[in-house]
Amino acid sequence: MSDLVLRALREGEVDLFESLPDPGLVGLAAFGQRYGAMAQEGGYRPEWTWVALREGRVVARAAWWGGPSDDAPRTLDWLDFTDPDAAVALLRAAPFRAEYSLTVPVDWRDHPEVRAAAEGRVDAAQRCGMRPAGRATAVCVDAVRRGARQTWEAAVPCGAG
Repeated sequence: MSDLVLRALREGEVDLFESLPDPGLVGLAAFGQRYGAMAQEGGYRPEWTWVALREGRVVARAAWWGGPSDDAPRTLDWLDFTDPDAAVALLRAAPFRAEYSLTVPVDWRDHPEVRAAAEGRVDAAQRCGMRPAGRATAVCVDAVRRGARQTWEAAVPCGAG
C-alpha cells in the first residue's frame, strides 16, 4: 500500500475535495448541502479543509467551519472517508481543536447503511480522542427534511495526544 499524504486543501482544489466517492447518507450532504457552494459562501476555507490522499486519490476528507471573522474554526462538520484509518490519521494530523458536529436524519438508526455511516464517523472521532459532548439536538435543516445532530468535543487537538 502506498504512503498516505495528509494536507490542507489548496486554493482552487474544491474538485479534489469533492472527488471522494460518498453516497451522502450522513452529514450536511444528506441534507442537500455541497461543500463547494458552502466554501464559495465563505463558510469553509482551504486551510481549514484537509484531505488524505493515497496514490493521488482522496480516501478521507474533513472540513472545519468558521464564521467570516473567526481566526480559528468553530466546528468540524464535514468528515467522509473510504478508509477509516486514513480518516483517523487525518483528524490527528490537522491542528484544530473544535467540536465535531455530525448531522444525521432523524430515523438514521432505522436504516442499516445510514447507521453504519454514522457509526463509522463516530468511531473515527473516538479513535482520535474525541468524546461525546452529552447533547443531541433535533435540527430542522429545511422545511421538509428534519435531522438530528450529535456533538463531540475535542479536549485537545486529536494529534496532540
